[in-house]
Amino acid sequence: MWACSDHCAGECVPRFGPAGPLTYMIIDLGTLGGWTSTALGINDAGQVVGGADLPNGMRHGFLWDNGAMIDLGTLLGDEPSECWDINNLGQVVCNSYRSYSSTAFLWENGNTIDLGKLAGATDTSAVAINDAQQIVGRSHVGFDEDHAFLWEDGLTRDLTLDGFATRVAWDISNAGHVVGGGFLWQDGVLTELGSLGWGPAEAVGVNDLGQVVGSAQGPPDDVDPFVIHGFLCENGVMTDLGIYTTFRHSQAQAINNLGEVVGQEIEHAVVRRAFLYDADQGMRKLLDLIPLDSGWWYWYRLRPRDINDAGQIVGTATFNGLRRAFLMTPIDADFDDDNDTDLVDFSAFRSCMTGPRTGVEEQCRAHDINRDGRNDLVDLRAFQWEFTGP
Repeated sequence: MWACSDHCAGECVPRFGPAGPLTYMIIDLGTLGGWTSTALGINDAGQVVGGADLPNGMRHGFLWDNGAMIDLGTLLGDEPSECWDINNLGQVVCNSYRSYSSTAFLWENGNTIDLGKLAGATDTSAVAINDAQQIVGRSHVGFDEDHAFLWEDGLTRDLTLDGFATRVAWDISNAGHVVGGGFLWQDGVLTELGSLGWGPAEAVGVNDLGQVVGSAQGPPDDVDPFVIHGFLCENGVMTDLGIYTTFRHSQAQAINNLGEVVGQEIEHAVVRRAFLYDADQGMRKLLDLIPLDSGWWYWYRLRPRDINDAGQIVGTATFNGLRRAFLMTPIDADFDDDNDTDLVDFSAFRSCMTGPRTGVEEQCRAHDINRDGRNDLVDLRAFQWEFTGP
């Protein structure tokens, strides 16, 4: 089935693929009272972390949970901060910034732990955390040198000295895989990922199966000799994710345990189109998976940052020149799991539709389709989309 709208200026977009419907609800996560926000990480419970502006314009790291954005503060007093990742235990890694340096800290239940620095380091930035509370990131050592590090049980390990030839460790899986540069590291064993046949690779995401995503120099064309393509590397085989439009460049940003990848196509550094990739359907434009009447068609520079095992996607979009954090949630209105969205589901949904309210009762939590902490008309519209089609 296809749908057309004036929003597309005459363009028709596919609504249903070979595997059936896939449509996302998308919401603005808001701010901490200021103008802009950025989402950087999400766990499997749908908790989101990132950075958001205060009324005075300063940025603080936040935790967004069930419709509420919580200010996680900062480690260095009256200074900005940003939170980069959250594990399934609700532990968050953040960075506080002062002048030209940063200090990494772990936040848990209102308490903060300074992660310290490598010997000789002037600053440290944490990037990712797994469920074993292992943390990776970057430390600035010496005059002009960055080293990847692994923090575990209160000790910081210099991975660069282990032969992990990269300046930043970008991600760590629950199995202990660490990626950064063109390498995969686990338990002291370093594996080179290879390339797409032209230039070096930069790995930025890894799942528990050891599947790695990132970007690498791809085949040059007549216009640009340095073309960058997103890649997926599995069992030593690197697959070029390519592009799906006339854009020349792409980059993969994150991968979940189902092998779903999010990233962007890029043209001229500022024009970007977000994509979702999986092995069955290939690369799809994220905006094509949002209902045409959602209002988000007027948003642009949709930049996905992370995806969890429920298929929820977080990142940053730009609207009226302002950056705002977003959460995309796949619409699932089959509440009784009988593979059919029917009148039984509608009856269950209607019993929870008593108007928008904060603090959704436990029995109605599944009916909060966009996970914003309310059962309201937005959820009803999403249900109707599944129940009757566009």
